Amino acid sequence: MTGSARKVAVAALGAWVALVVVGWLLDGPLGHDEAAYAIGGEALLRGEPSPWLYRSVGMHAVAAVGVAAGGADLVLRLPAVVLAIGFAFAVYHAGRRMLGATAGAWGVAIVVGMHGLALRAHQLESDLPSTACLLLGTTTIVTELERDAGPRWRMLAAAPWLAAAFYLRYASCVPIALVGGLAMVVWWRALLARPLPVLATAAALAALLAPHAAQAIAETGSPSGIITFSAGVPRRDYVGQGLVSYVTENPFIGYGVLAVPVVIAGLGAIAVRPARATCFLWLVAVGQVVALGLVSHATPRYIYFALTLLVLLGVHVIALVAGRGSWRIGARVPFVLVVLAWSGVLVTTIWRSQREDWRAPVVEAAALVGTDARGRPCHVVSRRFAQVMWYSKCGAGDQTVPGDKLERGEIVYRVWVRRSPGTPELVSVPEATPVPLAIVELGAVPGRYEVHRITRRE
Repeated sequence: MTGSARKVAVAALGAWVALVVVGWLLDGPLGHDEAAYAIGGEALLRGEPSPWLYRSVGMHAVAAVGVAAGGADLVLRLPAVVLAIGFAFAVYHAGRRMLGATAGAWGVAIVVGMHGLALRAHQLESDLPSTACLLLGTTTIVTELERDAGPRWRMLAAAPWLAAAFYLRYASCVPIALVGGLAMVVWWRALLARPLPVLATAAALAALLAPHAAQAIAETGSPSGIITFSAGVPRRDYVGQGLVSYVTENPFIGYGVLAVPVVIAGLGAIAVRPARATCFLWLVAVGQVVALGLVSHATPRYIYFALTLLVLLGVHVIALVAGRGSWRIGARVPFVLVVLAWSGVLVTTIWRSQREDWRAPVVEAAALVGTDARGRPCHVVSRRFAQVMWYSKCGAGDQTVPGDKLERGEIVYRVWVRRSPGTPELVSVPEATPVPLAIVELGAVPGRYEVHRITRRE
């Protein structure tokens, strides 16, 4: 590694750690997905199944660490902070091993400034941890298959990384399938020359995924049942909605001003540098965007792996086009640009912490419910059901008032956060279980939330 690239890498990794820690310290209450993982982690510690089949058992295990340590917001997010820091090192490692020192150093520098990624890095979510594992597994595969002598038994190390990516985020099955399938196409000669390490890696991955298949068969009757169910959870209005949005929406908003031209350069990498590794990474990245864009709506966090690969390819192409000499001479200009991007993320993080957080009224309402319930069996109907469920310690759902629970004498609450569109109306009880209701308003803050206790009228 050149001295310039080493300095950039050290600065980028230091900036990433600082940005993640600042976001961790300044962020507000848990979001919807974070609360859901916390609930799943709590259930895991009690030996109970998760309330949501489609949520990954790996993230429940990550959340269980924070739950066991007390369950405060900062504590719950601490494992995610550690994993996010590992993500930056994974980006650097992937770029350096697959495309060279320049791609590794400048690639991680660009990624640090991608606000669509950096602003959520500290949160208890599956996207960055799973992406880090995908990068490490993919790097192992590419490094081994690119060897003139063929893959070594070290290729087996890819299996646990890819399995970890899957258990952290079930949607990782898409890039895992792309990596495996495209590797057989791009490096077919290497596979024929030394097939045993490749076959052993595939067998190890299958063995590691066998517990999931057994769970899926038990829960759904099919080894792919959980995956199929999970694929239907992300909303979409029509097939390909996400792909249309990825192509037509303003990329500067989702990815950052500096990242966009680099990603565009990465999209052109297959024409500028058609080497095997370049073609492979390009096909995997574009394949993930297309596949996920067809089945779900668009959001940057669904395609972090593809975006990271395109950034690495883009930096690689820019360095090749600029020429090594001119790249070293002009290193100060791009470094100033990445520092500005990092500063933008920092300023945005601080600014967001100072404004009113929409999650605060949800926590207030949940506290009101918890105080009123006093540990009695309870259920909450709310659009923000995961957060209310976590902070109130009641069961929750976002559909109708459960008549069966009212019949059993449970207290049912309705929390209406006014900034939450689509909240069910006050009372909606299944016709099959008509129940006379007694409704008591527990609290209301104009423009924020209303809380009602709904019980069975005697």
